[in-house]
Amino acid sequence: MARYDSSSRSRSSSFVEFKSRYDSNEVELLAERLSKLFNGPEAQLVEGRLEELLLKAGQRKAEGPSLDDCLGDNKACLVCMTPRSGSTYLSTLMDSTGKLGRCLEFLNFEDIQLRNHSESFVCLTDYLKHVIGQYSSCTGVFSMKGDLYHYLPLIKKSLIRRGLKQVFFVYLTREDLLAQAVSAFRAIQTGQWSSQQASRGEPQFEAEGILEQLDALLRMMTRWELLFGLLEIKPIRLTYETLVAQPTTSVQRLASALGVNVDCTLSSPLKIQRDELSAEWTDRIREAACSYLKDAKPFRRRRGRWWNRRPEITTW
Repeated sequence: MARYDSSSRSRSSSFVEFKSRYDSNEVELLAERLSKLFNGPEAQLVEGRLEELLLKAGQRKAEGPSLDDCLGDNKACLVCMTPRSGSTYLSTLMDSTGKLGRCLEFLNFEDIQLRNHSESFVCLTDYLKHVIGQYSSCTGVFSMKGDLYHYLPLIKKSLIRRGLKQVFFVYLTREDLLAQAVSAFRAIQTGQWSSQQASRGEPQFEAEGILEQLDALLRMMTRWELLFGLLEIKPIRLTYETLVAQPTTSVQRLASALGVNVDCTLSSPLKIQRDELSAEWTDRIREAACSYLKDAKPFRRRRGRWWNRRPEITTW
């Protein structure tokens, strides 16, 4: 899983073109916000690496109309996730049905490298047609998962757009965001993103790093909701906690939306990675936060300004 730099970039030519077509303050504000998202460092990293790995230099062509056109008679299930929300566990459960396709991160450049993908294409549309043909199930379902920045190249090129008829979206999040941030930070430190991977070393507690991951999760969730609202996407909403407690019911819910009957026993080779150390780190930050809130002075007004004296947190 790549780490993304959250710094902002300047406006792009796409913003200028958009503004020239619609001259209103509301649209200008919207275009500026979307420009920062689509041309930010996270999107540029993913788009640049996908082009390097998949597309033929000097032989690229314009993308096709939409993801619906790539699917033909198939249907697609796109799992939209935030890191460490149980997406790999969900994908293995889906794979075990034999009816929901191979749910992989087809737009994660690190996964593409691990699969030793050697073919080149002239556009992302051709690449999608290739993986749809290779990884769809006998029931005509293609599944794919990824975080916001994996999907941005498809949204930017209008392959994912408003009004898709054959594409179903699943939004996977986690109720305990702090525990999710701890899990993400540990995975970044150790390189162990699933129980099937070996750890590169022992994790070390670092409050700043954990809180940076918390900020990144909140930022990604806000951007997901922005795109869902603008593109009129109404995803099936699923949480990690519900998935772990009710795996069969959760997968059957997704399958039902796709018109597929799943009545087999589900299985996954993965084990829960959450342990006592994760709980200890989560409690440590929560106790520090509670200590701060307990000792914080109430807001008082002085000389026309709101102020309060905040104690330093030394628990960490």
